[in-house]
Amino acid sequence: MSSKTAILTLNGVLQDLGVLHLLAEKNYYHLCTDGAYDILKKEDITPDAVIGDMDSIKHKPENCLLISTPDQERNDFEKALEWLVQEGYSTVHIHGFRGGRLDHELVNFSLFYHYSTRLDIFLYEGLQLARILRDGEYLFRGKKGDIISLIPLSPIENARLKGTKYPLESVNLMPGSRGLSNRFVEPEVSLRFSRGSMVVVIPYEYNI
Repeated sequence: MSSKTAILTLNGVLQDLGVLHLLAEKNYYHLCTDGAYDILKKEDITPDAVIGDMDSIKHKPENCLLISTPDQERNDFEKALEWLVQEGYSTVHIHGFRGGRLDHELVNFSLFYHYSTRLDIFLYEGLQLARILRDGEYLFRGKKGDIISLIPLSPIENARLKGTKYPLESVNLMPGSRGLSNRFVEPEVSLRFSRGSMVVVIPYEYNI
């Protein structure tokens, strides 16, 4: 499997510009939707490529590839994800995901879920990072008191969680709020489950 990694900046609300600059410093291919180009320009960040129908852009992009996608049947987020898949990327770091109309945010979340079978997606919002996980073993880092939330998207079997205030030992989880707002008590938290899918939300600072 390809190990190509990209950054995707969307035209949403960027609560923490620190993660934007931290990601931009990495040697990853940087793709942005057309409306996000102006945000990056203000931060003196030049992406490698701009994708979209170019209807939301105010400044003419310079020194980057323009990927024109006039198709009005899909939003720019979906176009960007599909382009990354077709170009052979396996991991993408996304910010600017939220902001705007509720229906837009719900569609974006459905795309986050749908494309998580083809891309390992790291989704940043404020100081938090969200990922969609499927059965397996995972390790997360944080400091004592940091929040970790497990949000099942389907029934979860044999969940084991160690290093938190409320550990789990071979527990089956159903979609609901049981896994919300747990806390790190150790610098590393381990998670393992044998079936199902879930969203995990953790601090991005130690897991980027």
